[in-house]
Amino acid sequence: MYLCYVDESGNLDCQINDRCKDDEVKPPLFVLSALCVWDHHWPKFSGFIDQRKEALKQKIFRTRGVQLGLSDCELKSSWIRIRKLRRKNPFLSNLSDEDLTGLVNLCYQQIEYAKMTLFAVIIDKRKLLEHFDSDKLHRKAWELLLERVENFMRERHDRHKVIFMVLRGLPYFNAHFSNFAKKKIIFRRPKGRSSILDISFGMEKPVI
Repeated sequence: MYLCYVDESGNLDCQINDRCKDDEVKPPLFVLSALCVWDHHWPKFSGFIDQRKEALKQKIFRTRGVQLGLSDCELKSSWIRIRKLRRKNPFLSNLSDEDLTGLVNLCYQQIEYAKMTLFAVIIDKRKLLEHFDSDKLHRKAWELLLERVENFMRERHDRHKVIFMVLRGLPYFNAHFSNFAKKKIIFRRPKGRSSILDISFGMEKPVI
């Protein structure tokens, strides 16, 4: 069984010429990605990361007197990248720059160690046709992602199935979950033929 953990970056607002509320320029890129791994490789991936978190958690307790559980040690890219968000996190705010860099590097090393496969659909909203709105953009991103995973599985692992693990907060997936769950997401192939990918979906994503 192949597990694909799906997440997205950027926003679905196609009106990129408008300014954000803080008067910043809206990001032109939207990214939908899937990080895929064999189900029996997942413990190999997460085990070393959990061990490092446990060691850092104990170090924080010894040096800062702050007691944390493993659930307090979740990592999100926005928390790591944005200092203001990092300061609000009880785990990350108590890590030194060296410890934080080491933990992030370990995550990347484990991706290679567990032989994970990364799929990413990167859409430049500046190139979209005028009729595209948020719904069409998100659907197109999902179609392209599913097509890439389908081709990969057909060529490399044609006897295995895929489970997509999707974060509950993804709005388009929540709105169209019934179609996904019924395996009725249809996309157009280059020669005009339709294809329905035989997949399964889960509504949770494991904490890293």
